[in-house]
Amino acid sequence: MANIKLDGQNYSGVDKVVLPTVEGSTAEFSSGGGGGGSSELFEKLVDRSIEGFEPTDIANISTIGRFAFANCQNITDVEIPSNITVIESEAFTGSSITTLRINEGCTQITMAFSNCTNLTTVYIPESMQFATDAFSGCNNLSDIYYNSTKADWQTLYNDGIIAALEQMITVHCTDGDIEY
Repeated sequence: MANIKLDGQNYSGVDKVVLPTVEGSTAEFSSGGGGGGSSELFEKLVDRSIEGFEPTDIANISTIGRFAFANCQNITDVEIPSNITVIESEAFTGSSITTLRINEGCTQITMAFSNCTNLTTVYIPESMQFATDAFSGCNNLSDIYYNSTKADWQTLYNDGIIAALEQMITVHCTDGDIEY
């Protein structure tokens, strides 16, 4: 856990922060304990309500860190750009996402979207290789659009991508649908 100071505001309990270079903003990291707080920081980043913060170069970011957008209630439609290759555990846990689009390039997600109870629709790229428990606790998830074949989906399924779900789900693959 780390404590972060960004534009004079302190945040504690942050595991990892991945930020683009921001002119005029300073980020100071220090080790130390603390509880919660990271979702407040990232909610403000998403809303761009931190004075002086303006993302300038997100093309260099390849990872969305653990708890980065956890419990953010102001995000509903998320599109993960192609430069993101890894979405770490619980990056979006408990957020209010309803639709998720992961573009080609992303290869790994692990419990990243757990307990997103508003999530209904997910688009997963063919590039996805490892996705254990990615959507556990997403009790309203009903449709997954997978940009590859049913045989390729079976590999992700065997790794446990939707293992913890109890509701009916339709996976739409390029060569047909699978219902669970």
